[in-house]
Amino acid sequence: MGTDELLQQSLVALAAAVVVTGVATMSSWKAAATYGFGILVIASVLLPDWEFFDHDFKKYDEAKVNNRFKREEVIINGREGDQVNKASAWLKKYERKLEKKRAKAMEKVQNEVAKVQRKAEEKRTLAEAKWGTKVARMLELANFMRAVGRVPSTKRSFF
Repeated sequence: MGTDELLQQSLVALAAAVVVTGVATMSSWKAAATYGFGILVIASVLLPDWEFFDHDFKKYDEAKVNNRFKREEVIINGREGDQVNKASAWLKKYERKLEKKRAKAMEKVQNEVAKVQRKAEEKRTLAEAKWGTKVARMLELANFMRAVGRVPSTKRSFF
């Protein structure tokens, strides 16, 4: 007779004992106590010989721990990837903002340089015009002196 058949017969006998106890004593509490005691006796006598319980539980626990670790590792890697992607996106966004600010600042500086160069060119042009005017006056004075033979008077009259 196999272990499975013996277990089935023991459970049937226990059920019969529970029914007899319940009917004879008219107490459901005593019937429940008989059932609990019977299950403990059957488990302590039959189950240690069963093939299912005759294997190394360490392998089961080790596999369980390994599976849990792998799940946690996948979750951690997923979170890490998400956070890295989020940080990279933020960095790219901030770099674009900085690039726009840099471009505006460069444009502003270039405009300022162009403005300074225009003013310098205007001043240079005015200085050259003034210089040209003075040179022309000096040449005119020199021509007058050559033609007349004397230095013109510095007094000027309005009449």
